[in-house]
Amino acid sequence: MVCVVCIALFGSQPWVMALAVATALKLMQLTRTLHQPRGAVALVGVMSHADWHFVLTPVLLGSLVMVVCPIAFNNLISRKPYPKHWF
Repeated sequence: MVCVVCIALFGSQPWVMALAVATALKLMQLTRTLHQPRGAVALVGVMSHADWHFVLTPVLLGSLVMVVCPIAFNNLISRKPYPKHWF
C-alpha cells in the first residue's frame, strides 16, 4: 500500500522509488515485521505505476498462496501439524 500512496501523492519519478522502499522498510521496523523482499514489492509497485489493484492481485493473492501451500503440504501430505501456534 505504501507504493500506491507514494504514486498517488508524488507520481512515479525515480526518487519516489527510494521513498517508497524506505517508507515500507521503516514501517516494517516499527511494527517488527521486517522482511526485505517486501521492500522490493514497493519498488516494483512504483516501477510499474501500480494502482489499488496491485495491492489485491499480486500482493494479497501471492501472500495467500505462500501461506496456504505449506499448510496444505504439511497437514495433508506429511501429516504433521503445522502451524502449532499462530501467534
